[in-house]
Amino acid sequence: GDVLYRQIMDYYKWLDEIRAAYPDLVIENCSSGGLRFDLGIIAHTHTTWLSDEVRPLPSIQLAYGCTLEFIPEICNHWMVGDNLNGNVDLSKPPGWWDFMFRVPMNGQFGISSRVFDWSPALKQRAAENVRLYKRLRQVIMGADVYHLTPPPAHDDPKGWCAIQYVSQDQKNSVLMAYRLGGSLPVKVFRLRGLAPDKTYRVLINGNPVKASQGRVLSTDGLLIELAQEWRAVAVELNEAP
Repeated sequence: GDVLYRQIMDYYKWLDEIRAAYPDLVIENCSSGGLRFDLGIIAHTHTTWLSDEVRPLPSIQLAYGCTLEFIPEICNHWMVGDNLNGNVDLSKPPGWWDFMFRVPMNGQFGISSRVFDWSPALKQRAAENVRLYKRLRQVIMGADVYHLTPPPAHDDPKGWCAIQYVSQDQKNSVLMAYRLGGSLPVKVFRLRGLAPDKTYRVLINGNPVKASQGRVLSTDGLLIELAQEWRAVAVELNEAP
């Protein structure tokens, strides 16, 4: 019969009543595990928890898939750690920590981990990545999204994964690129959505490199080099004055 349909309609009605009564309340849909992340629910909530799967490798695929269908500002995911219990392996190199922090930076980013067990070095890395994200989110929110690679596998992703964000006025862009397993250290990405005649200042992980025209970045591409697998890079492109 229509029992499930009526349940969903009543749930939507209840959410709308809550929002009408408390207009300043932010409501997060948190039922990916219940398969309730769709175009219906986002009409009644403000944001959605991406998935109960928070391990770094599967989360690459989740970020890719979510931004195919939904605007990035409602895709809410967190850095939790190496496993579902929030533990971070303190023996791993800082480059791996950066990778874990930057996988969830493809929408709303948060941290939910055993932070009291973190080493001073990991806390410093966390602070640096939070500062990075606060710059990136200015572009990611409201951006056009371009997927520059095929979708990665869920459990054992290979190659590279890259997602690009471009502001509506084409003045700013962010490229999140990830070197996964079985991959070469160098990859050229032909960027999309940029204004051909604009010149862009380019920062890779916050460090400036040679400025380039949008036309060049789209045709010749941007070369990214990561010496080791399971590393991530954040590229910021801003229109030159």
